[in-house]
Amino acid sequence: MSLPRQPKVEPSLGSVYDMRMWKRGGVILGILVMAVACGGAPPPEPAAPAPAPAPPPPPPEPVEEPPPPEDPEPVPVAEPAPEMPKSTATIGGISVSEIDAKTLVAEVQKLKWAPEKVEISGGTVGKYENIRFGIDNGKLSGYLELVRPAAAPSGGGASMMAPKDQKAMREATAGVFLDETANVLLMVKIEGKKAEAQKFVDALVKK
Repeated sequence: MSLPRQPKVEPSLGSVYDMRMWKRGGVILGILVMAVACGGAPPPEPAAPAPAPAPPPPPPEPVEEPPPPEDPEPVPVAEPAPEMPKSTATIGGISVSEIDAKTLVAEVQKLKWAPEKVEISGGTVGKYENIRFGIDNGKLSGYLELVRPAAAPSGGGASMMAPKDQKAMREATAGVFLDETANVLLMVKIEGKKAEAQKFVDALVKK
């Protein structure tokens, strides 16, 4: 007894497509399995480590502070001249202890012993000060000098010779007036004419 023949069923288009996709997927899967079995692609190289930070700069070397400057040696200051009373002798009504250079020149000009323009020199040295200028009456010439205690003594070790000592040194050749109490000396020197010089001093200074 023969079995009845089954009718031949043709695969549908959808089933054929599914079979092809299955086969293709199988091939791809097989390739992936082989790749994994063989180790696959080498792993990426690890990233290079970050560079170590630069070491901090060394601390600056300590700077030695210069030693404090030494105190300068004190400048010696001249001792003030001892307090002296003002001279009672006057020139033009002013004490010879206080008369200034311009007034002294003006009084000499009144005696016709100084031109209109006179070059005045002098200054302060230690305890004493002096005023000095040339004199001239058209026939004779020389110089006048006034020495007295300085109103503001200068510093330093040097000092002008005291009026009393200057008188002793110059009175042989010059006309002089010395007030020992006030420590003031006025001298007039006319070369070779001591008598004329003294006459001039006596006319200028009122005692």
